Amino acid sequence: MDQETLEANAPLVEEAAPDAEVVGDSDNIEVTEADEQVVPEPPTPRIQKKRAPRPSPVVVQPPIADHQFWSDMLVTKRELDREATRSRYANLVKF
Repeated sequence: MDQETLEANAPLVEEAAPDAEVVGDSDNIEVTEADEQVVPEPPTPRIQKKRAPRPSPVVVQPPIADHQFWSDMLVTKRELDREATRSRYANLVKF
């Protein structure tokens, strides 16, 4: 494409004319609506989303080493193992 085609297809940009021109003394300035100071609206307050209450922290206590409990547990396990062994070999026949 050459330069003339580009210029012909380009949109025309016009400069914006000023809203009100002031001619004469500075004492005789006319104030238009566009010249008035616009007070911006205050921003809308942010509404915070409600959150579920946070759970209280769970404190895990270490197990208490009860030697009597564990010794009884060991004795019971040995008795159960001994009984399981006897019942497993109860039907065994020797030749």
